[in-house]
Amino acid sequence: GVMVEQKAVLGSSVGLGSPLFKVQDFSRLWAYAYAEPGLRVEGRSYLEYEGKLYPAVLEWVSPRLDPATGKQVLRFVVENTDGKLKEGLKAQIILRGKEQKGVWLPASALQKVRGEHVVFVRVQDGFEVRKVRVILSSGEKVLVEGISDGEEVAVSGVIFLRAQAEK
Repeated sequence: GVMVEQKAVLGSSVGLGSPLFKVQDFSRLWAYAYAEPGLRVEGRSYLEYEGKLYPAVLEWVSPRLDPATGKQVLRFVVENTDGKLKEGLKAQIILRGKEQKGVWLPASALQKVRGEHVVFVRVQDGFEVRKVRVILSSGEKVLVEGISDGEEVAVSGVIFLRAQAEK
């Protein structure tokens, strides 16, 4: 373990049963992730930090959605094999398992029109609105169903396109 708190100093008096130090084991940590409601985690998961993958096991799924994000909270147990992971750091959880359907897009491509997630797909004379289903959101990227790999989508100027679609 690692000493994380020192409650006594050299020369101070301590009472019987008073804690002197707080020691914590950092070999296994909890990592929290936010996912779209109903996401099924199958297969292996990893926490990615500074280009290294750490095995992560899904331990708990919140029965409630986070009120601030509307997402489901997942808790993973991560093996801190080299001791580089620290409490409070931000990292990415990678879910692997069965073949994932969908296409990864920059989050900037995803918009909401009339309460539904959409992207703007390039067609011959401009862009068309395409309803999509968000499978996974991971910071700057989203995994969606409803478009095919290779289709071009707008990633900038989408606010203007959304305004046109809402008319």
